[in-house]
Amino acid sequence: MKKYCKIILSIIVILCILIFLAFFIFINYDKWKASRKINDINNYAIQIENISIDDNVKIVALGEATHGNKEFQELKLELFKVLVKNNNYKVFVLEADFGECLYINDYIRSNSKLSLDEVLNKFSFNIYHTNQMKDLIEWMKSYNDSLSENDKISFYGFDLQNPEKGVEYIINNLKGVDTEKLNVLTGNIKLSDDNVKAAIEYLKTLSSDDELVNYAIQNALNSYEYFDKTDFNDYVSLNNNRDALMKENVTWIYNYENNKGNNKIMISGHNGHISKYEINYTNMGSLLKNEYDNEYYVVGTDYFNTNCNISYGNSRINLKTNSSDILAYQAKYIENEKFFIDFNSVDENSDIYSIINSPTFQANLGENYNFLMKLLPQMTKRKVTPIKLYDGMILVYNATPLEFN
Repeated sequence: MKKYCKIILSIIVILCILIFLAFFIFINYDKWKASRKINDINNYAIQIENISIDDNVKIVALGEATHGNKEFQELKLELFKVLVKNNNYKVFVLEADFGECLYINDYIRSNSKLSLDEVLNKFSFNIYHTNQMKDLIEWMKSYNDSLSENDKISFYGFDLQNPEKGVEYIINNLKGVDTEKLNVLTGNIKLSDDNVKAAIEYLKTLSSDDELVNYAIQNALNSYEYFDKTDFNDYVSLNNNRDALMKENVTWIYNYENNKGNNKIMISGHNGHISKYEINYTNMGSLLKNEYDNEYYVVGTDYFNTNCNISYGNSRINLKTNSSDILAYQAKYIENEKFFIDFNSVDENSDIYSIINSPTFQANLGENYNFLMKLLPQMTKRKVTPIKLYDGMILVYNATPLEFN
């Protein structure tokens, strides 16, 4: 009897070991497969400061593979500096609420009494309360300080999920408003409350000689309608509605600046919003591509390894995972372990050409953590065809967590 028990126990142990090994191979196979050097990568890898954008492009979109890595926030400033210097760009537009970004715009144009820290805290998304965003805003203000009003750069937001700061801006910048009535909208609200309904109806009656304040009013109203009419249990409808409204904001900002003589803008948001195509819904980037065609140029981003700061309930944690992106792996061999590649310059006979024209793994991380992500890294990536999504990419080998201010 004891002999049979030992045999059964041995079989169980062996099975457990085999299952563990099989699982280990399963979760790492794609990473191992992508961990090889592409022979001609050095022919196409460009440092950020050497990026060249065609002058016919009107909107350059920079993506973020995640919202929780400092490298992708640093790229905002790195790329914008290049566009300002080489292409005379004067407009930066962020995935943040239009109204709250007017505080930042006033600050960098020396029209604000707020400190830099106070301005930074106007961002509703705490992912922007970082040293990297502080550096971006500081550089913009420093750049503007010696320039005339017409030559200064501007800062806007294209999102609409946080109207409370926009209403606060309207109260502070529109004379004669009923502050008591509008203050209802500056905190957490329920659209079904009678005082909230009355405040929104009052907001509809307001107007200003300042076009930016007027659009802040419209953006806030669009936001309330979005929250009122969107089914937040319907992923497709939720994203379709939000991205369509964000596209409207980008178009308005472009037209507003174009009327001032600035016909080039840079926008920055998550890869899923700015890409030319999104698998699951009609995203902002596809709408902009339809309108601007080749005048819309999209720079996606990705990492090979990441330690990403990500939202988890009411707090944030760091998640280590891998994209299995063979393009991002090449950054290991490049100076600074990051580089830009313009897909339009890749020769058809190159190994890279077949990679960017075929389904390949890339990161797929949003702002919500699931405990299974640590156990199954496959949940943090997906297969896409890079050239369908982007005109070029900036690839990073190791991405590190945000540095909060």
